Amino acid sequence: MASTKIAIACQGGGSHAAYAAGALGALLPAIEKSKSDLQLVGISGTSGGAICALLAWYGMLKGGSDCAKGKLLDFWQANCAQHPGELLWNGSTMEILKSLSYDFQFSPYVWPLRETETILTQTWPAVAGALGMFNPWGRGGYFQLGPLIEQSVDFRLVEAFGDFCGIALDISQWKQADLLYGWSAQATGHSQNQALRMRLEGRIKAGPSAVKRIRELMDQNKFADAGLLRQAFANWSVPDIEFDPQAPDTLLNKVKAVMKKIPQLLLGAVDVGNGEFTAFSSQKAASEGGVSLKAVLASAALPWLFEAVEIKPEGASNEKPSYYWDGLLSQNPPIKNFLSSPLDDPDQKPNQIWVLQINPSSSDPSKLKENIWDRRNELAGNLSLNQEISFIDTINKRFAQRQVQGLAPNPKDKHVQVHRIVMDSETVGAEAGIELGAWSKSDRSVRLKNVLVRNGQRQADYFMGMHGAIAGVCGNLHNDAYSALDVPEANATLAALRAMKGESGDGLQLKIGETFQPSQDKEPDTTVRWHAIGITERKQCLRVEGETDLIRTRNGGSALSVRDLRITSVELISETPSIRPPADDNARRTGATVRGDGAGAKQILSVEALPAGDESRPNP
Repeated sequence: MASTKIAIACQGGGSHAAYAAGALGALLPAIEKSKSDLQLVGISGTSGGAICALLAWYGMLKGGSDCAKGKLLDFWQANCAQHPGELLWNGSTMEILKSLSYDFQFSPYVWPLRETETILTQTWPAVAGALGMFNPWGRGGYFQLGPLIEQSVDFRLVEAFGDFCGIALDISQWKQADLLYGWSAQATGHSQNQALRMRLEGRIKAGPSAVKRIRELMDQNKFADAGLLRQAFANWSVPDIEFDPQAPDTLLNKVKAVMKKIPQLLLGAVDVGNGEFTAFSSQKAASEGGVSLKAVLASAALPWLFEAVEIKPEGASNEKPSYYWDGLLSQNPPIKNFLSSPLDDPDQKPNQIWVLQINPSSSDPSKLKENIWDRRNELAGNLSLNQEISFIDTINKRFAQRQVQGLAPNPKDKHVQVHRIVMDSETVGAEAGIELGAWSKSDRSVRLKNVLVRNGQRQADYFMGMHGAIAGVCGNLHNDAYSALDVPEANATLAALRAMKGESGDGLQLKIGETFQPSQDKEPDTTVRWHAIGITERKQCLRVEGETDLIRTRNGGSALSVRDLRITSVELISETPSIRPPADDNARRTGATVRGDGAGAKQILSVEALPAGDESRPNP
């Protein structure tokens, strides 16, 4: 059975990103222990989420999920205020921020923030270093993010891996240049193309030398045999490299074979100059938009705290540098890039994307008066996230419509489920003894960090436990809902669904969105948002959207039953549908059309895991 390919996306949110560290610490071992059932093919993040994604990715490469979990916990512990001077600074900063009843704007380019940053990141480290062991007040690098990250990651190895993966892009560009090589010498651009072709040939020949660097750095950093990187390069050897239209394919296939074994890492940022969204990728050379320490710092460069990070392509003295700010302004986190990796291989695109969401989707409007800054901050963080998910939903709809019309899908398209695992802000605030808000995203206290990590672990464990049960219930909704549902509010819905049964039978194409309730005392435990495609007796093909409330059995198990079902919208897709049946039942797992009672389609497209007490979800 083909494995379900998983990508994890970590939303940014300052110190609140410790939630993602806790969640990853639970999700990665679960994926690893599933053996062939689940395969991690990508991980992304922005700001604090980018740091979590980097540490998790590097840890998986070095020693598997245990190593990744250790690096995540070590970093967030080291990031906390621990010494007297650090505690004093963190506490006083939080009190000042809490006392401000209005929004304020700082700039790292002018007084006072410019001078403050200079003192904290340059003067204080020198003073702390001079005091040495006689310094009881604080660590010299407490205000320096770069050195803290470098304690856990050897970026020489990260960049060497990017150089290796860059061979695939170089070969692709060489093939394009080779197609133009036969043009006459008088053709416009011929000399430039010839120079490009020769330059690419030199890079392709030199590319495999990155493998030697990678192996040396793996030995220096004591990479385990169980780590993904050693496994990927275990039997790798450099093939003969020749340059004719087909010869580079041998090298290309060997490079791709390694890339398929290593999850792609994506870090979100925005180019200040042109406003373009950038997702730095581990599958690219650092000079071509790959992952480096500067890329991580760029993703975490909040405009009102840090100067834009300058990144200049190596060896390109004639090109102007680019400047980057925090990806909160662009992709928070990168999601759609999982569908457009350098491999461009549908088999390597995820079947499911699990979003570790920090900002709540809904808020109590009655508290808006005193929390306007906090809510604006939450909305800004979720805006780009929702846009990313909307892109995935558009691809899913296009895929489904082609099926309904009897057309072959675009070979590069596939259905992708987007599951949200959302931080339980109410519980975190209660356990930490504070009211979460925009200001608390700067809080580096050990207590808040511990609560965030625990909540991430709890939400992830809950997600993994419930996810399989929900897929089982909703995967058979068109068969089970009628008998499982017995509440008056749903009678009209059931009648409408039954009316969709025609000569072709009835089938549901499911889009699942889950509302996870961490407390077993609250109902519903999970609310599922779905859409269905079915055929009426008049041969009309309808797209129906709705919601289903599910509850768990009260014996502590994970079995679910349907509590309520509501239709929210109906759309006419086609008067004369033609749904293509699958070749085999594997379509039921991959999201292709399946043969239900006749013609129909069932697909789980997205999952949203929200915290307890979310007021956008009705409790029956």
